Amino acid sequence: LNLLDGYERAVRHQSLRDSAGQEPYAFHLALASYFHVQGDEREEERQLIGALRSAPHGAGTEAGRRLAALYLAEGDAAKAEALIDRMILERPE
Repeated sequence: LNLLDGYERAVRHQSLRDSAGQEPYAFHLALASYFHVQGDEREEERQLIGALRSAPHGAGTEAGRRLAALYLAEGDAAKAEALIDRMILERPE
């Protein structure tokens, strides 16, 4: 049953990747949305960080906003503030 569950998750992830195109930023955002719905905050955070790292120049605002909101929901305002400050410096648009 564990193998079957793992296979089904892999198929869902592949479907997300196919629907998001080949752009890594969009793929990570799609996966973050999937894990948000599943209630897996650790994996959601990991995917949002991946989205920020792969964001094209001048992009990434959506991933940053969602990641800061996740940190705030966890009660870590300092981490959210540090992320926002870093985004303002790196993406001043």
